[in-house]
Amino acid sequence: TKTNNYTNDGKIVEKRRREIDSVTLELRKLYNKLMLKNNSNKAPLVEKILSIIKDGFREYAFKHDGCRFFQGCIKYGDKDQRKRIITTLKELVIELATKKYGIFLALKMWKFGEKEQQDELLKLILPKLLLLNKSPSGEMFLNFVFLNSNNSIQEILVSNYLRHQMKVNFEDLKKIAKEQGLLKKINIA
Repeated sequence: TKTNNYTNDGKIVEKRRREIDSVTLELRKLYNKLMLKNNSNKAPLVEKILSIIKDGFREYAFKHDGCRFFQGCIKYGDKDQRKRIITTLKELVIELATKKYGIFLALKMWKFGEKEQQDELLKLILPKLLLLNKSPSGEMFLNFVFLNSNNSIQEILVSNYLRHQMKVNFEDLKKIAKEQGLLKKINIA
């Protein structure tokens, strides 16, 4: 929240007040340690962050700080920690990809996910291609996935996108033709 305070000469001084709970402060401290370049043993820090978050993955995934915490944990965590985070958050990938802060977490999930995890994410992405394409951040996510995938995944994305797009266009054309009485004339109705 913002409040305005006035100086002696009448000028407005903006003052930010932000209440931050002690858990978030602790997570910020751990995250800052995780980001230090001279710290070579990062897995214990990641484990400590994850143990503090516990079952609050969804709650933190959509917050500015929380996204950063998870991004750092995915980037610097060991293989098992990455797998655990991505597996826990995978059901949220579509929602994350279309949110202001979540997009960056969705990108990290794809970038650092193992082949099996990318396949699982792809299964969640394919039915939502058009939805993702309507959102600027969703479109950015699709572009990233496409550019950072092998040829077979690229072909799957393109064919599914075209199939969804053609279905939508065909339904729109059919509706317009029906409204204008064209279907009766060519015996399709």
